Amino acid sequence: MSNNLKIAWIDNGIVIDHIKNESTEKIFKAMDITNKKGMISFAFNLKSKTMNSKGIIKIEDKELSDNEIDIISLFSPGSTINYIENGQIVKKHICKIPNKIDNLLVCKTTKCITNNEKNMSSSFLLKEKNNNVEAFCVYCERVFNIDELETKND
Repeated sequence: MSNNLKIAWIDNGIVIDHIKNESTEKIFKAMDITNKKGMISFAFNLKSKTMNSKGIIKIEDKELSDNEIDIISLFSPGSTINYIENGQIVKKHICKIPNKIDNLLVCKTTKCITNNEKNMSSSFLLKEKNNNVEAFCVYCERVFNIDELETKND
């Protein structure tokens, strides 16, 4: 077995590790970081001791906003955010599902006010149920599995 590094090391920034494999690309797109300067790398289908397979995202010279942490927590609760300074992990954050998320998800109900009124932000109440995340639209009052919903950056 080889211990070769699969994606580049960073000296400063963040490493999002133990991402649910199927959520890696969705998180990457939802964070809207494609125009950021500096190294950005992501990979999925990586071997993991604790998961069947996992994803990882590394972003050099980046600090996460509360909204970005919510995105990660929403799509992959249990992921680890490692804050890196001078090549060392200085802080770890284990992601937990937020209670509410605003202006990120698109409601699937075509008649929902958030899809028909300008400047109307979506708002969902979230809860974990049977190892899935349910999202309740506060406007049309419909419940969706989180995997059914798209983000505004999709």
